[in-house]
Amino acid sequence: DRQTVIDAIYYGLETPTLTYLPPTHWAYNPDVKQYPYDIAAANALLDEAGWTPGGDGVREKDGERLAFSMSTSAGNQSRESAQLVLQQAYVEIGVELSIDNRPASTLWTEDVPAGEFDTLMVAWDN
Repeated sequence: DRQTVIDAIYYGLETPTLTYLPPTHWAYNPDVKQYPYDIAAANALLDEAGWTPGGDGVREKDGERLAFSMSTSAGNQSRESAQLVLQQAYVEIGVELSIDNRPASTLWTEDVPAGEFDTLMVAWDN
């Protein structure tokens, strides 16, 4: 839900983007397929793929929970706030997002090159 993140954290002043690159970057591709924020459609896709809600509300399939972590530089207030918005959105579709932030000095020099993360939140300007 890009717009909620922009409105709640960046006071509505940022421009939505389809990738991690800002629209002003020379390599930005405005033709990347865009998917609307649609909780019902997301739930339908997960149901169709066989991910069913478990007893605690987190979806499961073949004994595997639909859960992952997201990391960014610890102490980056904007990104950490955005993670909380995303975490709540994932709850609505039965996905568990845990936040695993680390000091920039180890995240970018050790963990990222070694692939020691599930997903990363990065930004060019913030």
